[in-house]
Amino acid sequence: MMKRIIIAGGMLFFAVSHLWSASCGPIVANPINLNYKFGLTEGDGKPWREAADPVIEMWGDDYYLFASKSSGYWRSHNLADWEYIAAPSIETINEYARTVCTIDGYLYYMASDVNRIFRTATPADRTSWREVECRFKIGQHDPMSVAG
Repeated sequence: MMKRIIIAGGMLFFAVSHLWSASCGPIVANPINLNYKFGLTEGDGKPWREAADPVIEMWGDDYYLFASKSSGYWRSHNLADWEYIAAPSIETINEYARTVCTIDGYLYYMASDVNRIFRTATPADRTSWREVECRFKIGQHDPMSVAG
């Protein structure tokens, strides 16, 4: 009798967990397989992937992921499937320690050690970024670390 209860309980558990996972959609965990760039290590010349300092900002119904040395950024509707967007109009896109934020209908982008800020109202358009005046000196820091 006890064996039947355990088997029935296990079957119920698997049935409920299957139905629950099907209703919630796919579960995504790190690492996400992005098409980010390769660099070469000085000396031995071995290739390595780099996407440091990741930042995700929600814009409308989409997520935008920015990572260092990427020559662009990624857009996703569900955090599982990512579309790469090259960003030639952000001249500092390959710098480290970026900061991305939303203010008054614009998405702003700034990188470490560079006194330049870019913004767009349409981040899905890779050419829509424009430089805006930067009225403060960032210095040798991650832009997020100088707040306060």
